[in-house]
Amino acid sequence: MDTIIHYIVQMMEEAQLYYIESIKEGSKLKYEGMTENEALGSVLSHEAVHCTDINEIDADLKYESKHGRHPRPNREDKTKEIEDKIKEELKRLCGM
Repeated sequence: MDTIIHYIVQMMEEAQLYYIESIKEGSKLKYEGMTENEALGSVLSHEAVHCTDINEIDADLKYESKHGRHPRPNREDKTKEIEDKIKEELKRLCGM
């Protein structure tokens, strides 16, 4: 259980750091131009997959246990798919 909790805490800390840097004006990152709430919603949808999708968590932990805590190569595929859907919906709803 400690491994899963540590994993979730690590993911959320990384998300917070990335989020803070990514919404700064001039960052040229994918959240520039979004409101804080829009960017936060997008980032959290991405991180929610890492923290709540049991199949993704299982695949991550199995890969890391075999490869010395290196992240699995395709670990961002599903998270990016979900995040992109949220960003598109925000654009549609907010007229971005």
